[in-house]
Amino acid sequence: MPLKPTSLSHACASIRSFLSANMEDVPADISLQIGSPGEVTPANGNQLNLFFYRFEPTAYGPMSRPGDPLRIRLYCLFSAFGVPIDNVSGGENEMRMLGEVMRLFHESPILALSEFIPPGASHGDPFRAEAIFHSLSEDQVSQFWNVSGDQGIRPSIAYEFSLIPIVPETRRVEPPRVGAIGAESLAKMGARHAPVTTQASPPAVRASRVDIRNPLWEPQIAWVAGGALALSQILTKTEAAGPPPQLWIAGDPAGTVELVWESWRPDTGWQELAIANPAAAPHSEEIDPENLPPATASFPQQVALPAIFADVPSSQVMLYARRTVNNHQLRSNPLLISITDS
Repeated sequence: MPLKPTSLSHACASIRSFLSANMEDVPADISLQIGSPGEVTPANGNQLNLFFYRFEPTAYGPMSRPGDPLRIRLYCLFSAFGVPIDNVSGGENEMRMLGEVMRLFHESPILALSEFIPPGASHGDPFRAEAIFHSLSEDQVSQFWNVSGDQGIRPSIAYEFSLIPIVPETRRVEPPRVGAIGAESLAKMGARHAPVTTQASPPAVRASRVDIRNPLWEPQIAWVAGGALALSQILTKTEAAGPPPQLWIAGDPAGTVELVWESWRPDTGWQELAIANPAAAPHSEEIDPENLPPATASFPQQVALPAIFADVPSSQVMLYARRTVNNHQLRSNPLLISITDS
């Protein structure tokens, strides 16, 4: 019975699949395999062996909780085993294979690897890894091949892949966001456990201008509520079922952004909602809480609130504006709505 796949084995297989899908003459004339170079049979045609030999934590330590993915650095030795084909020597075929590997990782250093879904999980984590050329000294190369049986020294290159996530089967549920804060000073130590009576306040909206001369400008957004601006709101379920919230979007009025919702509930944490993201046009290039524009047919923008969870006493939704430029996603500041029973 085979062992179950893990996120590590999945990442290694995805790197091999990336090469197999993009190298020329694959899979007809080149065989790609994962394992020790000593296990390769050189007579079985042109072969490229992937030997994952070193695993390290990030430079800043684990930096993760038990229920969060552990990010590691992965090192791989690529060894070529060539045979003569059509008057091309085996040695030249080895250079062609290694040259193709270097070309691919130079042209596409960021690998968007496929998603790994742990057993029993409803969703997985998309893999993104950076391929970094790793120099090997002559002593290191000699050490590799001295323990590889009778293979002799083969042409090899090494790459570091950063950062590969080790995905736990049981994920930590993300906590809700803080929508308002308050402070209270008590004069007596005996009252340190007394209930807090201060009024919590949401963060203030500050004036900001979007520099649309920069092609990578990021939109800015704010709630328009009660004749003022806010970054977060607290609504009861009855209020949330009423008129939709109103929005001020700053950016290039000649362009558009998409509005993306995320939701939080106690049992699942934060998830992006799988709904159609509506497009909206920015109203102006700036947001100024001291100069609220007059209400018109296009301002403020009304956004439909996602469906409220009826089976939990409290939940949250978060909205941000997003635009895509040359495959880069540019996001605005987030806006929060906390929803309670009463």
